[in-house]
Amino acid sequence: MAEDALGNRARKVKDILGAADPSLPGIEGAIDQIPSISLLFVDSSRLEQLAQEMRARLKSHL
Repeated sequence: MAEDALGNRARKVKDILGAADPSLPGIEGAIDQIPSISLLFVDSSRLEQLAQEMRARLKSHL
């Protein structure tokens, strides 16, 4: 999902998600960090949108 939204700039997002505790609170906490990541040539609104889409997908799997 991160690669679809950010292409080759998705590494930091994937690193944060990969390091998250595999519990629901851990994953939610990692998703909450996404909008505050600084990525060169990526508008912060794209990161916020990605985080919102991830939250929606997470809730749909519960």
